[in-house]
Amino acid sequence: MLQVAYKEALRLHSEHALPEDRLADCHFGLGDCLQQLGDSIIESCAGLPNAELTAEVEVDARKNAGAVFKQAVQAYRKVKVSPEDGRVRVDACVNSANTLSSWAAMETAQGEAGKASQLLVAAVEGCRRALEQEEDAATWSNLADMLVARAELLDEAAESEASVAAVYGEAMAAYSKACMLSSSEEGDDLPGLLNNWGVGLHSLGTHAKNQHLALTSLEEAAHRLREAISFSRGDPQPHNALGDTLMARADLAGDSSEALGCLNMALQEGYAAALRLLSTDADALIGKAEVHTALGKLALSADNRDVAGSHFREALQSYVAALRTPEALGALRDRSDTRYNYACVCAHALTCGALTGSDVAAAQQECVTILAQLASIGMTTSDQIVTDPDFSRDAAAAAADPWVFAPASSRSASIRMPMSSCGT
Repeated sequence: MLQVAYKEALRLHSEHALPEDRLADCHFGLGDCLQQLGDSIIESCAGLPNAELTAEVEVDARKNAGAVFKQAVQAYRKVKVSPEDGRVRVDACVNSANTLSSWAAMETAQGEAGKASQLLVAAVEGCRRALEQEEDAATWSNLADMLVARAELLDEAAESEASVAAVYGEAMAAYSKACMLSSSEEGDDLPGLLNNWGVGLHSLGTHAKNQHLALTSLEEAAHRLREAISFSRGDPQPHNALGDTLMARADLAGDSSEALGCLNMALQEGYAAALRLLSTDADALIGKAEVHTALGKLALSADNRDVAGSHFREALQSYVAALRTPEALGALRDRSDTRYNYACVCAHALTCGALTGSDVAAAQQECVTILAQLASIGMTTSDQIVTDPDFSRDAAAAAADPWVFAPASSRSASIRMPMSSCGT
């Protein structure tokens, strides 16, 4: 392994001194190997089949990856410009910052917001040090992504609106700077930058407390994402991001007609377009399912059960397709959320009569099985289920045939559901 070779070279340096440039390259090479190893640990864990992916496995992977990332950062920080210039070399600054960002994303996914925030502060500082030495579009773009992640954590921690807005403002300025320095003719990834900018604006739009700022941010996000799509690279990612943005815009709609228009655009320009490029794309399948679920609920609110049923059937088909490859869904929490949402749609489909024949019993059993399995691994609780509007029923039905949810042990849980309906 290269990692072993670099470590051996550094060990021998204590006996036979290497030239300073060779020594710096050894530290950089070791850092690069360790960074890739940490990324591989995370990716391998996320790609495990359902039977092997548990909360305990994820905790172990996080600890191992964290230890490796820490070593990578330490190695990068030993890569100096020269013996006389004690600054960390620009490429090592960038890689160290990216390593810290990956580490922070991992900690965020595991609910360690405090640790993630500290890592992002260090990552942002690393990017700034790199930019002091050399302005580069990719570094500005990476800095912007890190600032967005930092703003999201500040908002989650209930920091002041002004503090969150200031960090988002820095992020948007960094995206703008990156775009100014980019040129697709010179090989810069301008479509990727526009996609990231759009995703950052979507984040701002969904976290902004001021509705005008939220609306304008989402509109600009859609504009940037459509620009990215115009490069026609056959990449489903900007289509999915556009779908997410238009879904968020639907949440801010002034009436059902406006919401319907946004949802239809999210489906056609977003997820359906992504699926035309890659029919198995997990994000697009889930996005399509979520749009149809929202459209079904909108139809129900207008007392149009037939239209609602059609949308819920479409949502079920998309969820089934996505769940065929759980490895593509990511971490345990992401997979569990997808399964829970699938159970919710089963309930809606049953309630509005969208299913007939043997499909009725099959959907009822799916609800029972999924919720019991999720409860057994701590991914849902009886309180969450009985208070979730997706599983509620009218008072008469509830009195006639109440829910029974009793976790039996750490390994199993039992749920009894009415055979006549599954929820509204």
